[in-house]
Amino acid sequence: MGKFDLVESLGILSVDTVWCIIFVVCSILFLLKEKQGKYILSIFLIDWAIIQYTSHWNYTIFGATERKLKGYNEYFANTYNIILHILIISLLILIMVIYFKKET
Repeated sequence: MGKFDLVESLGILSVDTVWCIIFVVCSILFLLKEKQGKYILSIFLIDWAIIQYTSHWNYTIFGATERKLKGYNEYFANTYNIILHILIISLLILIMVIYFKKET
């Protein structure tokens, strides 16, 4: 049907844009109201990581054909999701470190 056979993007109207907006709102809440914000941001990051795993990580790591993986990497220019995944995991770890540091 098209050049890429794994995903299609709606650009600014995509789900990624909505998730980024929610992330920014949760991050601002964390910065303004750390006590409540850390839980909201943590829940959001855990949800986002689970969605990324089921939508991307599991598929590309355990079940992608070479053709699909090539299309996926061409579509995302080999960097977008790598950076996104690193940020999600890093932020989740950072939230946990902040949480446990405050507890002790």
